[in-house]
Amino acid sequence: MANPFLNKRRLTFGQQSFVKIRQQNMVYVDKTDLVWQLAHDADFNFLSRPRRFGKSLLVDTLTCYFEGRRELFEGLKIMELEEEWTVYPVIRLDMSGGGNTAKELYAYLNDIFTEFEDIYDIPTPKERSIPSSFRQIIRTAHQKTSQPVVILIDEYDKPLISSWSDPEEHKRVSDLYRALFPIVKLCSNDIRFLFITGISRFAGLSLFSALNNLKNISFRPAYATLCGITKEEITANYMPELEAFAKKSDCTIKEVIATLRNMYDGYHFSTENMTGVYNPFSLINALEEGKMSYEWVSSGSTMYLNDFITDMELKVDKLENWEVSTGMLESSDVQHIDDAIFLYQTGYLTIKSGDSEMSILTIPNKEVRFAIYNMLIPMLTKSRKCLSDIVNEISGLRKAMQRGDVDEAFAYMKALCADAPYANQKLEGYQMEERFNYVLCVLFYACGFDVQSERHKAGGRIDIVVKTDDYIYIIELKTTDGGGVAAALEQIKEKQYIAPFEASSKQVIALGIEVDDEGKGLLAYEVV
Repeated sequence: MANPFLNKRRLTFGQQSFVKIRQQNMVYVDKTDLVWQLAHDADFNFLSRPRRFGKSLLVDTLTCYFEGRRELFEGLKIMELEEEWTVYPVIRLDMSGGGNTAKELYAYLNDIFTEFEDIYDIPTPKERSIPSSFRQIIRTAHQKTSQPVVILIDEYDKPLISSWSDPEEHKRVSDLYRALFPIVKLCSNDIRFLFITGISRFAGLSLFSALNNLKNISFRPAYATLCGITKEEITANYMPELEAFAKKSDCTIKEVIATLRNMYDGYHFSTENMTGVYNPFSLINALEEGKMSYEWVSSGSTMYLNDFITDMELKVDKLENWEVSTGMLESSDVQHIDDAIFLYQTGYLTIKSGDSEMSILTIPNKEVRFAIYNMLIPMLTKSRKCLSDIVNEISGLRKAMQRGDVDEAFAYMKALCADAPYANQKLEGYQMEERFNYVLCVLFYACGFDVQSERHKAGGRIDIVVKTDDYIYIIELKTTDGGGVAAALEQIKEKQYIAPFEASSKQVIALGIEVDDEGKGLLAYEVV
């Protein structure tokens, strides 16, 4: 029997080594023209991208390029651009190995610097001074090779983020950074190229304040697609996988592409270049497995959210349409920014639209929406259920509402809302109807529906409008002492809430819901 794996193409899921990709003939999305452009643009550069977006692979590609390893680039776009293939000394620091404390960071740097001292025959000092060692390595490498040094610092902010929740430890880590990075400026004449990657900017560090010539390319339109995979790159590079996916799913390639786009696309990293890019980590896994999965969730993408954003569960209603200053997107750092920009930097939000003055941020795709809402729902509802049960109930609610089954949908709403406003003290500033309004909207957002909410005002506004593919739900909430279901139905009729939607091709379902006066649950419903 033939081995099915012998002729299977190898994809690059989780692969950060350009060398292995090329030597093992893996499928590679060729971005080497942008790599060459970056290498010949500014001398000192900083790039911010979310986790799992290929920053480390980019750094490894730059390493191979500056080491002059021409054989690895045969057949790629860069061969039409590069003529000299000069070999430079490369100092690469992967700060993801720097640990969570200053002691661990010092130990990591000590080990790395010892390796470079061996390479350039520099005596290892008895008492290590990290800044002095860094300076000595840079200058000696330049002197002994007659070529200026290339410095590549990957995930520079990992120790800073990891130590954030411990202020004293974070200060010790920051102090080590402040001692280390000014060396780059002191040795600028010895440096050919500096490239730093990270998720967020800690602008208060000497890394940014001392390096006034550090170019932030994170929002430059020319580099908007440097990390991530575009729609055109998918069809150009992964057609065999798309065909296999379609066959396995019994659908067309067009339908597979549409599903992949909904799940993993939607990231934009420049208001001037709105070309969408897919999360490569999640996309390539889906293509390799021939099925959709939530890789961004399982990779620990939400682990630092609550360290940086307080009362996150009360900001959920902003996530689909959050207005921020465009200038702040580029200039602000994690220590002094508002929540929206941190969420953008870490990949929870992306640019929906914008200009030079203001930008609208939104959740990029279904995978991220799943990650963020399924993390926040237990926080908001104070549920003791396990996450898998909550996910199943959200899925049940979504399916019931999509087919117009109001009885089943209400049963899921009731189960998910049980005791939520009563148990969550952060909702105490809301009126009881507003509390349930908020929780229900979060649940509908988690389902991926189009949700509109108006809090109670004089004259009456529709509490919640939810749009699915085939239905429009009009929901009015009333407490028992406010008249309950009867009062909710009367308001829907009196205020003619259905009228604006009568021309829609979708079926309109208007329902009044009664909520407990003390916030202990949804009690009953009726359809108009």
